[in-house]
Amino acid sequence: MKSNILLAFISVLYWTQSAQAGCHEAGLCCPGRNADCVVQSYPLNFIPDDPSDDDRCYCDEHCMQLNDCCYDYRQACKAKPCIVGNFTEWSACSSPCGVGVMTRTRTVVQQSGNGGEKCPHLTERRGCMGFVCSDRTKAVVREVGLLLPAKYGRAREYDPEADINRNIKDHYGHRNLYDTEKSSYCLTFEIVRANKYCNASFDLWTKPLTALGTQVCVECQPYAMLADEGRRCKGEGAAGAETRWKATNVPRCSGRWIQQEKNENCKCAESGLPSFIIV
Repeated sequence: MKSNILLAFISVLYWTQSAQAGCHEAGLCCPGRNADCVVQSYPLNFIPDDPSDDDRCYCDEHCMQLNDCCYDYRQACKAKPCIVGNFTEWSACSSPCGVGVMTRTRTVVQQSGNGGEKCPHLTERRGCMGFVCSDRTKAVVREVGLLLPAKYGRAREYDPEADINRNIKDHYGHRNLYDTEKSSYCLTFEIVRANKYCNASFDLWTKPLTALGTQVCVECQPYAMLADEGRRCKGEGAAGAETRWKATNVPRCSGRWIQQEKNENCKCAESGLPSFIIV
């Protein structure tokens, strides 16, 4: 009899301690959603008679949304808000001539955890205007780069000796407009603005132009070069200057970009970036 009473007392004591188990006792505090981050009062091999009598609780961040946290989750796994530092000073204008962008950044001092407040944006931008312009640069930054997908560039490549009809047209109708000695060159731009009409287009070739911050490669091929301006393409912009671009066959699809780099004697197909040609 005494032994039965003792066993019953031990059993009640065990279940009382188990029922009080929580995140602190289990040493659990898990980020995100984690089904393994669980505290279970029943022994591992115990199967309750009533499936609804499930005495499990969780210590992951997602338990706050499902309302199945352990009783001490808020104390044991206190929410940690994201803490950020102060913004840096504004950078210099990205364009020495014409419209540009100034940026400032801040860093994360403490990452958020246990459902704490997420980090705010770390970068801010604002417009600016550069006034260090030569007469030529002033004219260049007002130009608009007219774009087509790079695949259409192959249609403009030809051998003047093999294509007699085109050779005669260039020789007599457009003298010196095409320089067979001049190779294509590549320009790398960062997209800083694109209007809504580029997204509305069913033609997917404009999609890379809609993601701000994306770098694209634009090829200036010999047939598009201006003979009287040093064999360059109209709309190629100037280094560091914010200029305009327009998708040639997509109505009202246009935006702004900043020239990052210029490479002579290259093909955009080798760059690994979304590729276009100037027309």
